[in-house]
Amino acid sequence: DFHYIAAPRPELFDLRKDPGERSNLVAEHPQVVRRLHRQLRELDRSLSPPGQDDAEALARLAALGYLSGGAGAAEGPLPDPKDRVEVIGQLGRAASFGQEGKWREAADIYRDIVEREPRMALVWQQLGGALVRLDQRREAIEAYEKALELSRGAPHLATTLAELHFEAGDLDRARRHAELAGDREPMAHDVLAKVALSEGDLEAAERHSARAIAGRGRRIAPLITQAAVLNRQGRYDQALAVSAAAEAAFGAREDEAVLMNLFFHRGTSLGHLGRFDEAKSAYRRAIELGPDHLPAYSAFAFLLALEGDAAEAGRVLRQMVTENVTPRAYAEAVRTLRAMDDEASAAAVLAQALKRWPGSEELGGF
Repeated sequence: DFHYIAAPRPELFDLRKDPGERSNLVAEHPQVVRRLHRQLRELDRSLSPPGQDDAEALARLAALGYLSGGAGAAEGPLPDPKDRVEVIGQLGRAASFGQEGKWREAADIYRDIVEREPRMALVWQQLGGALVRLDQRREAIEAYEKALELSRGAPHLATTLAELHFEAGDLDRARRHAELAGDREPMAHDVLAKVALSEGDLEAAERHSARAIAGRGRRIAPLITQAAVLNRQGRYDQALAVSAAAEAAFGAREDEAVLMNLFFHRGTSLGHLGRFDEAKSAYRRAIELGPDHLPAYSAFAFLLALEGDAAEAGRVLRQMVTENVTPRAYAEAVRTLRAMDDEASAAAVLAQALKRWPGSEELGGF
């Protein structure tokens, strides 16, 4: 007949007379409160957080620089939920902004919440997601790192950070975050496969790719990674079949940008099989879906150069540095031109880049 809430300020409601739970009867019924509180203590309420508390996992977190100066999200006194009801409204507004694609407005709300409630791991995670959408990757990593620490190593957060570090080119931190997630998150093996592939360890790449595919569910990313591994192994027909299976599994979803790497690896397969026209179409599609995907421009330009179309190859590389005005894009253009034995053009592009970014580390190695 009663609903008892063991909050910092306890609540007791008579469900028969007050189904809307508007009148707190704690003071009027102390015996009922004591009885229900005693029953509550007898219940097994031991819950496992999304992270892990075993010694090995905590040691890995500490080695990554986490847990150095703060309590976990569930430690210490927490505020009474009644005093934070407005946060629910803020989260709802932020979610609505996200659905409308207004990620800047959503991020502003999440920042406001974590400033006042810094131990809300979920909000740090949502802030990280909004910042990724805004292409503020460094800030996104910081937000996800805070969420990971508060959750004490939640595997899905460790995997997200592994992916972000991989995209940033930090293979060591990508590997270590993926290893933190381990077998609890199959997509961590997808990141480990890509790291191994980047390092030229095809045996490890194949092993992790197989484990990611075994637990992929409906996700197609492990299939795309498998196509990349097969290409590196010279198994181009098999890679082409896997990319076709991934595209079929993707179906009619609207987030086509996910297919960027699929078309890039398909272009690689087709190029090695001598199907140049199809390869060029695949590279064009990869660039259309991901204008910042530098390897697609390079591969496309190199293929055009092999066919003797130097003018079109140059146009593709100009498009790359026009769409991506960064030292990294110019460095990629220089490497590609040198691979095409066009030292004069490579020198001209490098000189232009150094004039724009004289202290760039990415350009300093040339």
